[in-house]
Amino acid sequence: MKQPKVLLVSLSPSSDSFGEEGKFRFSIFQRRPFIGLYYLSSALENAGYSSEVLCQHGGNFKLPDLIEKISCQEYLFLGIYIQFIGKEKTIRYISEIKKNLPHIKIIAGGPGYIEYEDFLNAGADIVCAGEAEETIVEVADALSKNSDITSIKGIHYILDEKYSLVLSGSLLKTWTPLAFPIGVRLI
Repeated sequence: MKQPKVLLVSLSPSSDSFGEEGKFRFSIFQRRPFIGLYYLSSALENAGYSSEVLCQHGGNFKLPDLIEKISCQEYLFLGIYIQFIGKEKTIRYISEIKKNLPHIKIIAGGPGYIEYEDFLNAGADIVCAGEAEETIVEVADALSKNSDITSIKGIHYILDEKYSLVLSGSLLKTWTPLAFPIGVRLI
């Protein structure tokens, strides 16, 4: 049986995401790569899912490149990292991907999740609230089995044209079961 594959993406902020003062501050504090995606990748792989991480900070891909990549391979879903810096660009990517590939499930998460309505309105199917190392596996399980997502804790989604949240997107119960990101992927 073919192993379901997940594509996880982090976009770099566009130049219009912050002013001159913000550029200076952001350049000091940015993290490359965004290691959180690698934790999610490890969690997915420990649960039996294949995953791939694309980080625009380290590889210069554009929106048409991403759409082409998604259209040429069968992915269970696209996971996209959301943050406050670069929100407009992320919304544009989500919207264009959904417009061009309406079948692809888009799962968003990251520190920008508190503005979940904007990402859902752009075309994201689910926005994860809080730490998602456990949640992303539950979402992958539900999507791979075509089962109901409404009982998965810590996600926002639209149901019957209303925003819904399954409460308790809490901190991880323990750090013990988390797989450390595989270092080879960082090279």
